[in-house]
Amino acid sequence: MQRALELARLGIAVSSPNPAVGCMILDRDGQVAGEGWHEYDLLDHADVAALLQILALKHAVESGAYPPLIAIPPPAFATAPRSRPQSATTA
Repeated sequence: MQRALELARLGIAVSSPNPAVGCMILDRDGQVAGEGWHEYDLLDHADVAALLQILALKHAVESGAYPPLIAIPPPAFATAPRSRPQSATTA
């Protein structure tokens, strides 16, 4: 929760009229898989930003891209989801 509050602080005074919100998404092991905050009005909200970060990391891993100067991918890369979640409803 502390980290989510820290992320929310990044949006103070710039996300108006929306509230300043931070979001962290954890994997099954409790490791941070993605995080985000509501940066500006009319941009993605915190939860969407966190999900987009996870998707970007997933794409980077599948493409073989890693951050510069890192020989082994950090935990967020290793724990990014490997497939899209299935819909909760079936047709």
